Amino acid sequence: MKLDSYLKESNKSDEEKFEDFVLSVKRDCKPWLSAVSKCKRKTLVRGHHPKNDIELITTRKDRRPRDTDKPLHKSVNKEFKKTFGWKVRSEGVFTFSGRIVGGYGISSGIVFPVGKFEFVWSKEIEDFFMFTSQKIGQYKPPGIKNSKEEQEYREKWSRNVVKKYNDKDLCKALNSTSEIVIKCDKYWIIRKKFLLSIHGQNSDIMASKMVDDFIENVLL
Repeated sequence: MKLDSYLKESNKSDEEKFEDFVLSVKRDCKPWLSAVSKCKRKTLVRGHHPKNDIELITTRKDRRPRDTDKPLHKSVNKEFKKTFGWKVRSEGVFTFSGRIVGGYGISSGIVFPVGKFEFVWSKEIEDFFMFTSQKIGQYKPPGIKNSKEEQEYREKWSRNVVKKYNDKDLCKALNSTSEIVIKCDKYWIIRKKFLLSIHGQNSDIMASKMVDDFIENVLL
């Protein structure tokens, strides 16, 4: 499908921005595009609302938790580092498949990792924050006598949680409703509302399929 078919009644500046974006993603995101070319679903959605319609963002490597228990955050990161070689909760970009109903809304962003990337996800844990919120009693159980016992229990709990994650089967991850954490130095993000408007749509209905089609027919 030609790029022109996606330029519906947009002003010239929007067309130019979009054309530049397509060229940039094709140039910068080859490993990601190659990986998702094998998958039925190809879209990563991020709840972060981009300031601009299109942005190139440098990934933070020192993310600190706002709501997650800080000792737990540190303990889980330690286990992720042992298992996968990186601190998933501090160094990752948190995304979901476009399969998620509503895809975070029309102002959310579609993510394209730049260059080499890694990922982890879990079949059992759809959202780490929600999981820890629901299971808080399990890593701070009653009967703990001192800080050493609490630390030992927390480390055991973290090991058991990290065992539920894997870094395989990207296509299965994209076909799930689980959080997919991406490790990359940078990523392109395009506001979903902007992409829909370029395609001549203003509704979020069927947005996921439209974005998958865009990736399949224009970027690949």
